[in-house]
Amino acid sequence: MEPATVRQELIDAHYFGVNTARYCSTLIYDGDKLLVPIGTNIVLWDTKSFTRLQTIKECQSSISCLFENSSVIAAICDNASIVFFDKKTLKVVDRINGKGKQCNAGALNEDFLAICADEYGKEGLTEVYDIRCFKKDGPKKGIELVFSLEGSYQYPALTDNGTMFIVKEKKIPEPGVKLEDLMVDPATCKGPQERKAYKLEYTYHNFSLETKKETCDAVAGGIVSDMINGTSNSKDRVGLVYLNRQIVILNSKTLEILYHINIAGAGGIVASTFDGYRMFFCPAANYLFEIKTEKGLNLPGVSPIDYKNYVNKADDPNFRSFKLDTAGLDPTNHSFNWINKYETAVTCNQEGNFLLNFKERNVKDVSLFGITCCGLALSHVTITLRAYFC
Repeated sequence: MEPATVRQELIDAHYFGVNTARYCSTLIYDGDKLLVPIGTNIVLWDTKSFTRLQTIKECQSSISCLFENSSVIAAICDNASIVFFDKKTLKVVDRINGKGKQCNAGALNEDFLAICADEYGKEGLTEVYDIRCFKKDGPKKGIELVFSLEGSYQYPALTDNGTMFIVKEKKIPEPGVKLEDLMVDPATCKGPQERKAYKLEYTYHNFSLETKKETCDAVAGGIVSDMINGTSNSKDRVGLVYLNRQIVILNSKTLEILYHINIAGAGGIVASTFDGYRMFFCPAANYLFEIKTEKGLNLPGVSPIDYKNYVNKADDPNFRSFKLDTAGLDPTNHSFNWINKYETAVTCNQEGNFLLNFKERNVKDVSLFGITCCGLALSHVTITLRAYFC
């Protein structure tokens, strides 16, 4: 008997505030608590007493994305159903059903929610909902679908001027492969079985949610490599991370490229996040890297950057690195969130959740679960077992 084929995929868990159930990630809640999506449940965990406070069982499908704004927390399920929770009480305030399947990317701000479904029609679907009904002084008309975009779009980012940045994927067939063979079958929602039959390149776009039209000419990425994660500050910055460790940071409104750098080292950088105008990610084990994006870095071509040269360089105008010996800083991290900026943070990877104290240089391992690389996830809190076979 031939051995079973194992499918290996890079899954990003923190683009635009997104967490995934495949590698359980976290949101910081009420200062010192964690919200952890595990399967179809969300667990509230107290990091001081190391006890489970609540298990929320309101989702009918695996949670693929978890978002928050000042009013609500939105759980996006794999089947495109969306559950909204009150930010203070964690009670359900509304539910809607989107279209498509495999919803693995999205964005949320105070006014809108955007989700991308990989499996819809031939190439996918992006939907944007007006959620201003949740605001204290907002309209009472309820949640409204305001924009739909068919095609291979990914990594949406909502700005603060009513526009949406988004990336469009283009498949470049290998010699002898036809483009139509790479399309998803709308009847079965199944795509190409051979993942090496094509290469990928991307273009960057900005759409007005009012006019439903592009606000400026699209910008070609010019990089033939898989894009594996992205992040945004929900204002006017977006950061995109490619599998070949190239990082592109843009003004998400004008599509001006502010940074195009290549991070030293090897291997994918699975997750990144913004805090204000600062972008953070782990380029290597035991390192955290910061890019200061208020201004661009005007260097010709792709600038190579060695993160080790910037350890504790707080005065550098562009970059800074932090070093802390812990399994909680790793390129495989699927989320990173500051609790107190530059002092304490919480991270998540396949080893568990970690509370990092950069000021006192110590680490606490909040092992809510364990995940192995073969795709087996066990929650010690909810007694949930999830296995992934191909």
